[in-house]
Amino acid sequence: MSSFRLLLGTLNHLLVTDRIWTSRLEGISPRGTKLDEVLQKNFDGLAIARSGQDQRIVDFVFGLSEDRLAGPLDYATVFAPTPCYLMLETNFVLLTNCATESAYFQYVK
Repeated sequence: MSSFRLLLGTLNHLLVTDRIWTSRLEGISPRGTKLDEVLQKNFDGLAIARSGQDQRIVDFVFGLSEDRLAGPLDYATVFAPTPCYLMLETNFVLLTNCATESAYFQYVK
């Protein structure tokens, strides 16, 4: 069960986490973002924001070069400046997870 209680809260959370991970993939580690932040207060606004975020993810994926995909992903968590490190190629599941969440949201809408 979601800790966000309402469907709108859960879908906002998915949008927040997708924005965080997309920013990390683009080389920015956002700090101070709240995972329960409400970005949109209604489904119509959320659908527009989700669509924009989905396009950002698609643009990033199609813009990946083999060199970038084979390289590391260095980032900091939203809670602390602790450095984290992933190999992008072996953690491609992060990108496919974003697509899965998007498909879920479109189904629910």
